[in-house]
This record gives sequence, C-alpha cells and structure tokens, in this order.
Amino acid sequence: MPLRMYFDPNAQHVITDNWGPTEGQPDAYEGPGAGGEVIAERYIYNTEHATKTYAGITLTAYQDDSVTDLKYALDESGQPGTWLDSITLPDGDYATPYKVWVKCIFAPTSEPIKKTTVKHWIRAEQETLK
Repeated sequence: MPLRMYFDPNAQHVITDNWGPTEGQPDAYEGPGAGGEVIAERYIYNTEHATKTYAGITLTAYQDDSVTDLKYALDESGQPGTWLDSITLPDGDYATPYKVWVKCIFAPTSEPIKKTTVKHWIRAEQETLK
C-alpha cells in the first residue's frame, strides 16, 4: 500500500515503515523523565494517487506501554481535533499530503530522559483503482 507517513507537508521525508524498512527516518520522540507530552504534525500521502484511492482508512500506533501513551488527532483548521488511540481518515486518493497530529505522552520514570520510536499503522479497508 503506497499510503505512507511523512515528516513534512511536501511529502519529501518519509517515516520508516514496513513498506520501506530501510527508507526514511524513524519517528522518534523524547520527553523528560518527570513526565510530559510531545506533539508533532505528520502527513499522510499516497505515492500512487494517480491510480489508486482508499476507503476505510485508520491510523493507530503499533505500541503503547507503561511509560508512553500514543494518541492521534485529525487536523481542524491547523489545530489538533479530539485525541484518540486510533483515528479514521477521510476516503480519498491522498494526492495532497493530509495533516494529522501525533501526541506521545510520557509517564514519570526514574530516567532523566525517556526516548521512544513510534511505529504507525495505516490500514485501509478498501483500495480502488481509478
């Protein structure tokens, strides 16, 4: 599936995923050991938008653990909407990078800094050729 997540609104810097495990960079977050949260903008883009559209798209993280909690939000006029464990994206061809928000919430730990690498899971129920 060519739906992939990118760091930038021009879809030039891909986030490493299962489709290209040696491409791009991992989506890493760093928070204080005392706890806190980090919020980032990410973009979904379809590299085959000229020939494919998608429906029933969900975005979730592969992992949550006792120290990190991952949330997603749809973009609402440049601000994150409601934070959820998994979000449903609109159907479409994703010819234009689509902004989503990621929040990584860190629980307090004894470590001075907590780091995690997030693996996002983009799943589409339906893929249609144009």
